[in-house]
Amino acid sequence: MIELCSQHYRRFTGTLLGLLGALAVSDSIGLADEVVVHGSTSTSRITINCEVLDYTGKKLVIKTAANKNEQTYSAADVVSVRTMHTDAHESGLKALAAGDTDAAEAAFDRAVNQELRTWVRRELLALQIRCSLRRADWVAAGQRFSRLYQSDPDTRHVDLLPLNWSPRPIDTAAARGQAAVWLRDKQQPLTQLLAASWLCFEAKYDAECEQAWPSLVRLPDERLRTLAQWQSYRRRAAVEGIEDTEIARWESRVTKLEPPLRAGPYFMLGLAFERRHEFDLAAAAFLRLPFAHPTDHPITADALFNASVCIERTGLSTEAASLRQELITKYRHTTAAIKAEEGLRKR
Repeated sequence: MIELCSQHYRRFTGTLLGLLGALAVSDSIGLADEVVVHGSTSTSRITINCEVLDYTGKKLVIKTAANKNEQTYSAADVVSVRTMHTDAHESGLKALAAGDTDAAEAAFDRAVNQELRTWVRRELLALQIRCSLRRADWVAAGQRFSRLYQSDPDTRHVDLLPLNWSPRPIDTAAARGQAAVWLRDKQQPLTQLLAASWLCFEAKYDAECEQAWPSLVRLPDERLRTLAQWQSYRRRAAVEGIEDTEIARWESRVTKLEPPLRAGPYFMLGLAFERRHEFDLAAAAFLRLPFAHPTDHPITADALFNASVCIERTGLSTEAASLRQELITKYRHTTAAIKAEEGLRKR
């Protein structure tokens, strides 16, 4: 009995100390945040010592010592934001940088429970999504992104939306089961879009996906609508093939997208060029992802692997091997890296 009470006491004091630590960080922040915004010219920068009250995909709200009134800046004008983190938050960042996804995720879970600021909790949620994507846990990534989107529909982390861009369905029973539920829920367009994306090449759900696309490609949210439109082309890109005039239109359209939306469409361009046996153009499209639009989404590693295959098809075996080695080094946690290792062993 005494031992049981002692366990409860340790658990209680541990939780209490965590909350007190979070309060200490919150109190010490005061005006210790540092924000850099664009100035009146294209090259000028303004550094502001302040307290960040909110930071969304649309705006940054701060308060300074000189002006107690709230000041609002467009998120597009923000160059950087620096703030204090809890110890758990810092531990998570270090573990994530070191490639220890499990330790990072555990630390971020602790940090969310300790963090009092809503905008920082959103940043932690984005970091948790990155961990889910690294583990290829599509369901957790989808659930977490749904919470992030509910808190900030204009989130800066739209590049972490766990859509499936490959020409195959997601092959986990948990993801298929969750997607089947989401696909039928028309009141939640974000998760319905994820479901249609995950089940796109599942024959069992073909009819339901086809019924969902007309409403998804007309969603009021411009970014979701744009991604839904590109998603609806996947079968044509990977299976049916694209004619010259249409692929030229795709190339033009993708360059006009805002950068966080480009990774998936470039991947589709790569698939379309690869199917046409235009391997140099396919490799160039695939390489856009790891070098211009990298994220923790598995599509980045897949694109690097696909690029190595396409480059090898052009006869550049040494360059292909170099790309595979880079894939193994940077994205060791992915299935694409495993395939790259197998390819190098067979040389």
